Amino acid sequence: IVYCSYCLIHFYKRLHISSGRMPAIQLAFFTFLVFSFSVCSADAVKKTTKGVKDTAEDDDVYYQYKVENIPIHWDQYWIETKSSIPIPAGVSNFSVELPFSFNFYAHPFNKIFIFPSGYISTTIEKDELSTKYIAPMKANLDPYHDESSGLSYWIDKRNSSITVEWKNAIVKDLASRVPFTFRVKIWSGGLIEFTYQYLGFDLAHLLPFDKDFKIGISDSVNSFGMVFNYHSVDIPRDMIKDKTKVTLRPLPTCTTRTSCDECVQANLNFHCFWCPSIKKCLSGIDFHRPEYVSENCPKADSKSVCKPKPAFLKNKVKKKTTSKTKSLETFTESANISSSSIATSELLPTSPSISHMAVDLEQHHLYYNATLLVDEEEAKKLWVDMEDTTSGRLNSNSVSVSKKQAHMFKLPFPFSFFGNIKNQISLTGDGFISTMSSWMIHDKTHFIAPLKGLFDHKFSAMTTSVNYKATSRSLTVQWDTTKYYNVKNQVPFVFQTTLHSNGDIDFVYKNLGNMKNSDKEFIGLSEGYSEEMRLGFLLKSNSNPIKYHESHNVNLTDMKVHLTNWTAVQIKALPTCSNQKNCGDCLSMPEISGFKCGWCSSANLCRDNNEDPGEDWIVRNCYSNMVHQEDQCPKEKVKPLTNQDFEDLKPDDHKYYKSVMIKSEDSWARYFKDFSKLNSTLVTDLWKTSNNFLTADPYTLSFMFPFYGHPIKDIMVLSGGFISLASSFSKSSLLEHEYIAPIMADLDASYSKQARVQIYEQDNAVTINWSKMKLVSKPELGSLSFQLTLMSNGNIIICYQDIPVGSIIKILSSDLDFLHPVKIGLSDSFVYDAKKAFTNKTSTALYKYHDLDLKSYAPHIQSRTAILLEPLPTCNSFSSCSTCLRADPQLNCVWCPGLQLCSDGMDRKHQEWNAKHCYLTNIGLRSVEQCPLEIVTASQQYYHQTVYHTHQSILGDYHSTSLQNVQDTNYEHVELPFKFPYFEEEVTSIIISTHGVLGVSGQGEKSSSGAEPVMYKYIAPFKGTLKFDKDGTIRHGEAEIDGGKCYGVEWVNALVYENESISFQCGVCKDGTIYFHYTDIAQYAALELENLGITTGLWHGVTREEFVDLAVVTVDIPRLAANLTLAGLVVRFSPLTLCSLSSSCLSSPECQHYVSTHNCSRFSCQEPSDPPGFCPRHEQAQAKSVQHKSAGGGVAVLGVVGGVLLVVLIVGVLLYGVRRMDGRPGPWQAIHSIFQPGYHIFRSGEDVGSADGLQEEGRRGEEEIIL
Repeated sequence: IVYCSYCLIHFYKRLHISSGRMPAIQLAFFTFLVFSFSVCSADAVKKTTKGVKDTAEDDDVYYQYKVENIPIHWDQYWIETKSSIPIPAGVSNFSVELPFSFNFYAHPFNKIFIFPSGYISTTIEKDELSTKYIAPMKANLDPYHDESSGLSYWIDKRNSSITVEWKNAIVKDLASRVPFTFRVKIWSGGLIEFTYQYLGFDLAHLLPFDKDFKIGISDSVNSFGMVFNYHSVDIPRDMIKDKTKVTLRPLPTCTTRTSCDECVQANLNFHCFWCPSIKKCLSGIDFHRPEYVSENCPKADSKSVCKPKPAFLKNKVKKKTTSKTKSLETFTESANISSSSIATSELLPTSPSISHMAVDLEQHHLYYNATLLVDEEEAKKLWVDMEDTTSGRLNSNSVSVSKKQAHMFKLPFPFSFFGNIKNQISLTGDGFISTMSSWMIHDKTHFIAPLKGLFDHKFSAMTTSVNYKATSRSLTVQWDTTKYYNVKNQVPFVFQTTLHSNGDIDFVYKNLGNMKNSDKEFIGLSEGYSEEMRLGFLLKSNSNPIKYHESHNVNLTDMKVHLTNWTAVQIKALPTCSNQKNCGDCLSMPEISGFKCGWCSSANLCRDNNEDPGEDWIVRNCYSNMVHQEDQCPKEKVKPLTNQDFEDLKPDDHKYYKSVMIKSEDSWARYFKDFSKLNSTLVTDLWKTSNNFLTADPYTLSFMFPFYGHPIKDIMVLSGGFISLASSFSKSSLLEHEYIAPIMADLDASYSKQARVQIYEQDNAVTINWSKMKLVSKPELGSLSFQLTLMSNGNIIICYQDIPVGSIIKILSSDLDFLHPVKIGLSDSFVYDAKKAFTNKTSTALYKYHDLDLKSYAPHIQSRTAILLEPLPTCNSFSSCSTCLRADPQLNCVWCPGLQLCSDGMDRKHQEWNAKHCYLTNIGLRSVEQCPLEIVTASQQYYHQTVYHTHQSILGDYHSTSLQNVQDTNYEHVELPFKFPYFEEEVTSIIISTHGVLGVSGQGEKSSSGAEPVMYKYIAPFKGTLKFDKDGTIRHGEAEIDGGKCYGVEWVNALVYENESISFQCGVCKDGTIYFHYTDIAQYAALELENLGITTGLWHGVTREEFVDLAVVTVDIPRLAANLTLAGLVVRFSPLTLCSLSSSCLSSPECQHYVSTHNCSRFSCQEPSDPPGFCPRHEQAQAKSVQHKSAGGGVAVLGVVGGVLLVVLIVGVLLYGVRRMDGRPGPWQAIHSIFQPGYHIFRSGEDVGSADGLQEEGRRGEEEIIL
């Protein structure tokens, strides 16, 4: 209120000075300022008195809302409709004229505007959209992203309500594209209902996107060109779940009163008064605001205002109002003295009476406990001697008095601050540390303040030196005011802040000067977030384009009265969600501390809805993968303990690699490559890295090296003792990502000719050798020699040849990383799309998804030791759905059908994985039962293929039946009069399709519909999208082909494309032979078959356990058309075996004998059924054998005589063939011989024999070519 008062007087004075002789404008603007003051006062009183209700029902001054979770009988509240009107995509808003008058904040509306982004408004003015809305979920929604989504509305039959539905809408800003389905219903009486059918995830766990969502209603007024949001209702989103209903019921307000007496007697939450000039009841903060201002309505709330008044009363009222305004102005000016100092720090002023109040020595907060230490000895124990150089690294930096300047520092350890991990801070001279990760710092939020506000004093012209001392577990920052200008006898300020790796913070005060009675300092912690930067041409130089919001703070300023020289404040970090390392501990946090935690198994992270999730949480799609109940936690893998006693040291296995330390010299010798004994012609010297510091040599491997499951061909060898396997080389990727480092440090080989970097490559391995390397920063440690071997199977071998005793420990413990990173291990990363701070633009960034730190081996690394790294199975190493989803559940593998890829989302295919939304449960497959059958093409041949020509129909004159309704896509199931073998399977029926296909099925395979789908078993003489006009038809019936009993199907005048037609026949015969005959086909049309997607041949699939064994025999019609005349072409398929297995035979005890007798290979016999099956042909063969055996000797004599006659006949045929050898081939030879002059075997499809012989006139045209 005080701050509002100051603003009113400030603006009024400026207006009075600049306006000159314009009292009307002054009066109007001052009226607006008084109105603003009343609103500010009312809002402040409201906020301090109302409090926060953690319930599902709440009363407000304008609306009463109620939140109901309805898991049972939800269908009574969510009723589907068939009369919805879809709203087309591509529009920013859609207007609807209402058939009724809808009261919103007691203001009638007959038109609304529906926005795809999840809300309704009564206006389309851009300036008012953010304050006038009815929002079931106002966000950056996209309800048009696929066919299942949409935006629609409908009005009930009684014209009393309108419903708007957002179906399967996604939020564009979210990393996870999960759908949301919800509705808003508006009634003519003003009632508003939100119903939520399905939410992609819990809205209470939106984390950093929380500020972008709005659920509720809001209204505003426009006065003098300025928009004032006088009221809003925010629904608690943690109550919004699936199947939730929110009801907003309007309450009586001033504007609902229609008479003067009713207005002034109203017992409401409003201060109602009657305006006689416009005859309306007003509160001054509703939609009648413009009329109220223009008519200068008096604020009279007594009954006397409803009666006629003498004229002199008006002056008295005016004079009274003026006096009240003057007193208000006086109060505002006096209050301004203390309010000006809190404008920047946003703290309540500390009055003298408050400063001497008793302060608890301990304070308890949600994230921290703070303890005030007044004992000098206890405070000195926390003081860090900055001059002690035995531990840590000291750095001194003189910081200017300007608060806008700071020194950025990268922390040597991850620091937990309000549950958020900080890796970088900024040191300021104003007595605080900024925890913002960007270069733009401020003093509103994001700080650790032992004594913030030093430069808000009158003697701010001083210089403060800021020194810091860093160790691997702590960082100490010391402020020391060294000089004052124009100020005498001032005691300097000397104080420290120490940040510990466990999250604890210490404030220690050595000298505090004489600042006790000032109210300008702030002591404590603050964390928050910032809104997106708004840039424009009207941005003033001294304005702040970023809005900062505080989410948490620990205010310890009231401890200041007890602070003297050598006092301290200890701040202990309490357990938070982010501190929990397993799912069980994470989800038990709400019971012990009040946190709302969620566990993400893909990242092994626990987060609260108010904590910054961090890069790991966002990149690993934890919004889609998080769980909130302990019974949903994944089962943890428990490793059995073994009593193996090796001399080799074996630490815990890792997720991607298993590491083993070799300490035996004999074992080391098996892996070490002695370059001095190798053939020099096989060794490559890398001259660039051998003769320069901080350089790299590219090298291409002769084999693919699997690194984290990814095949790598190109590497980069660096002088710093490591190699880079980055997909694109940059400074960050070389030093921080995608490396294998035996010893990464500031190594140099250029100091000596004996020091060098070399490579030796074999067929299945490559070895990189760093010999006699020295550290630039510590050359006194001596030279180091080591090598790295990459195996083609993914194994990595690190051999240490010559390592001075204790040198590795010294390298890792000393602070050498200021010149070059110091690491031992390996790492990999991937590129992802990250949003830049403030600008919200997307750019590519590198994310390190795994870092294997082998520094734990450092005490054991010495000369003649080695480290072996063996790759463990990873998701991306599985190539099929079944193997992917049968992998170790701890890998969290998901099969993405769109990419035909197995992954957990954490590999170098991350961008493609996210682009296809494979992380969603409705896209990525997570169980083997969901896997589609994989098709494996069989290599075995089952048919001979022969082509020849005939101009006569192969079906002859046969009795046929026409297929009905061929103009439409149609199928007809036909039971064959015989059984025939098809890929060794007995077929009893066919399915005739208008698409040029015959489906085949055996006994017992027919579906209830009578027309089973043709999927894996079909005969395709001309498979394509065929159409039939009035001249086209399909005929079928029994026929005789080459003397065999067959069944023929004929497609007549089928349209291939445009007006191009084709006629063809197909015959299936009892002996298993299949014929294709193309009676009418244009030569040039056949050449276009490949472009039209036409396929011809035989397909037969057998479903195995996890795949379909598909046998295929195809006919390359376009290639034949290039060499042969297609009109009259016949393709004959002859089975190689007589095997014809039925389901009954497969379950017969005689199956094994039948299979071996007929040389069957496609099917395997099954367990005998009960009753047992039978093999008909096998039984017939047995019967014949029995009959032959019982015929007696007469049959035997007849057999001998027949055998002699057969030998004589064969000899005669041979003699006759020799006599005709030099002549032209006879008719019988044309049919039965493939060795005639002018013919040869058709092997690959390129040689087709003599075209002259095939097209010779006067012959039957039945010459054969075996394919």
